[in-house]
Amino acid sequence: MSIGVSLVKNQFGNRKVLTKGGELMDFLFFYGTPIIAIFFFVNCVSLTKKIKNGDENTAINTIFGAIMFSFIIFSLIGSSFLN
Repeated sequence: MSIGVSLVKNQFGNRKVLTKGGELMDFLFFYGTPIIAIFFFVNCVSLTKKIKNGDENTAINTIFGAIMFSFIIFSLIGSSFLN
Protein backbone atom coordinates (compact mmCIF):
# COMPACT_ATOMS: atom_id res chain seq x y z
CA MET A 1 0.00 0.00 0.00
CA SER A 2 1.50 3.29 -1.03
CA ILE A 3 0.73 6.63 0.49
CA GLY A 4 -0.29 9.26 -2.04
CA VAL A 5 1.27 12.67 -1.61
CA SER A 6 0.04 15.88 -3.16
CA LEU A 7 0.85 19.56 -2.71
CA VAL A 8 -1.93 22.04 -2.14
CA LYS A 9 -1.71 25.81 -1.74
CA ASN A 10 -3.58 27.24 1.22
CA GLN A 11 -5.11 30.71 1.47
CA PHE A 12 -1.74 32.30 2.29
CA GLY A 13 -0.01 30.81 -0.75
CA ASN A 14 2.02 28.34 1.31
CA ARG A 15 2.24 24.78 0.13
CA LYS A 16 0.89 22.01 2.31
CA VAL A 17 1.53 18.30 1.91
CA LEU A 18 -1.53 16.07 2.04
CA THR A 19 -1.22 12.32 2.53
CA LYS A 20 -3.57 9.38 2.83
CA GLY A 21 -2.39 8.96 6.43
CA GLY A 22 -3.60 12.47 7.21
CA GLU A 23 -7.01 11.63 5.80
CA LEU A 24 -7.15 8.57 8.03
CA MET A 25 -6.35 10.68 11.08
CA ASP A 26 -9.05 13.17 10.10
CA PHE A 27 -11.52 10.30 9.88
CA LEU A 28 -10.49 9.02 13.32
CA PHE A 29 -10.72 12.48 14.89
CA PHE A 30 -14.13 13.35 13.52
CA TYR A 31 -15.88 9.96 13.59
CA GLY A 32 -13.94 7.87 16.09
CA THR A 33 -13.76 10.35 18.95
CA PRO A 34 -17.55 10.67 19.48
CA ILE A 35 -17.88 6.88 19.55
CA ILE A 36 -15.05 6.60 22.08
CA ALA A 37 -16.70 9.38 24.11
CA ILE A 38 -19.95 7.38 24.28
CA PHE A 39 -18.04 4.30 25.47
CA PHE A 40 -16.21 6.50 27.98
CA PHE A 41 -19.49 7.79 29.41
CA VAL A 42 -20.99 4.29 29.66
CA ASN A 43 -17.79 3.05 31.31
CA CYS A 44 -17.91 5.90 33.84
CA VAL A 45 -21.53 5.05 34.73
CA SER A 46 -20.61 1.39 35.15
CA LEU A 47 -17.61 2.34 37.29
CA THR A 48 -19.77 4.58 39.47
CA LYS A 49 -22.29 1.78 40.02
CA LYS A 50 -19.50 -0.64 40.97
CA ILE A 51 -18.02 1.86 43.43
CA LYS A 52 -21.46 2.48 44.94
CA ASN A 53 -22.04 -1.25 45.47
CA GLY A 54 -18.54 -1.65 46.85
CA ASP A 55 -18.28 -5.36 46.23
CA GLU A 56 -16.90 -5.58 42.67
CA ASN A 57 -13.43 -5.18 41.20
CA THR A 58 -13.05 -1.85 39.37
CA ALA A 59 -9.51 -2.28 37.96
CA ILE A 60 -10.58 -3.11 34.39
CA ASN A 61 -13.04 -0.19 34.22
CA THR A 62 -10.38 2.16 35.57
CA ILE A 63 -7.84 1.05 32.95
CA PHE A 64 -10.35 1.36 30.09
CA GLY A 65 -11.42 4.77 31.38
CA ALA A 66 -7.82 6.00 31.47
CA ILE A 67 -7.15 4.74 27.93
CA MET A 68 -10.32 6.30 26.53
CA PHE A 69 -9.73 9.58 28.35
CA SER A 70 -6.19 9.73 26.95
CA PHE A 71 -7.47 9.07 23.42
CA ILE A 72 -10.06 11.83 23.72
CA ILE A 73 -7.53 14.35 25.04
CA PHE A 74 -4.90 13.50 22.42
CA SER A 75 -7.57 13.68 19.70
CA LEU A 76 -8.48 17.19 20.82
CA ILE A 77 -4.83 18.19 20.87
CA GLY A 78 -4.18 16.59 17.49
CA SER A 79 -7.19 18.17 15.88
CA SER A 80 -5.86 21.60 16.83
CA PHE A 81 -2.83 20.92 14.61
CA LEU A 82 -4.96 20.07 11.58
CA ASN A 83 -5.61 23.70 10.78
